[in-house]
Amino acid sequence: MELMYLSILLALIVSFLPYLKSILGTIHTLIHETGHALAAILTSGKVYKIYLYSNTSGLAYTGSTSWLSSVIIAYAGYTFSSLVVLFAFYLIIH
Repeated sequence: MELMYLSILLALIVSFLPYLKSILGTIHTLIHETGHALAAILTSGKVYKIYLYSNTSGLAYTGSTSWLSSVIIAYAGYTFSSLVVLFAFYLIIH
């Protein structure tokens, strides 16, 4: 449990360092947009393009086959990012 709190504290400190903040923000955006792309593929949709911008924002152009798959694709970015973070904490602990 102490390791988790130490990891969170270290993440907060690193997130305020300008150069690392940009790099980590871009990695987070990549993971987020990958979540949209995976959801599109898993719901029989298409992935046309993924853009990553220098201001750590991004955009995923996807196509879907139904309104339900559009909803799943829309929510998949933050869901996938959160799951990757939980998996990373699991790997740190074990």
